[in-house]
Amino acid sequence: MFTPWYILLPAHLSFGCYVAAMTTRLVAKDNDRAMLAFRILWLTGAALLAIHSGLAFAIVHGGSHAAAYEHTAERTAELTGWQSGAGLYANEAMLALWLLDAAWALVAPASYLSRPVALDWSLHAFFAFMFFCATVVFGELPARVVGGIGFVVIGAAMARVAFGTPIGP
Repeated sequence: MFTPWYILLPAHLSFGCYVAAMTTRLVAKDNDRAMLAFRILWLTGAALLAIHSGLAFAIVHGGSHAAAYEHTAERTAELTGWQSGAGLYANEAMLALWLLDAAWALVAPASYLSRPVALDWSLHAFFAFMFFCATVVFGELPARVVGGIGFVVIGAAMARVAFGTPIGP
């Protein structure tokens, strides 16, 4: 099934915001301006994913959840041999969680930054898994390349932080 560019573009921009936000957050530490940039990128990425999801649901699937589920099952079967549309529910959960997380970061940044580490890492691991599947596993070749590069960028930021090498001023 062909997906029009205007439906894919918000998804690609959302991934770009995800990579930029995660990298900014990893290196921001106590920098208020960097954390503001993170919150703006985080909310923008979530909003772009909502736009992509809404357009795909309305235009590609004709507003039918059953059609979206079937499409997800077909794509999953093509790539994995497993006929399941459960990935649709994972996508919906990611969108809801990201929008809630972005709102939390924007409205109550101090509370957001002091939340339990296990919650923070679990959420970000889920988002990373979903974006990895969307870009590297299910994406076409250009998306796979860009997705791979995006994850290398995030990984490099994580490694630099983990090994105590300062990034930026």
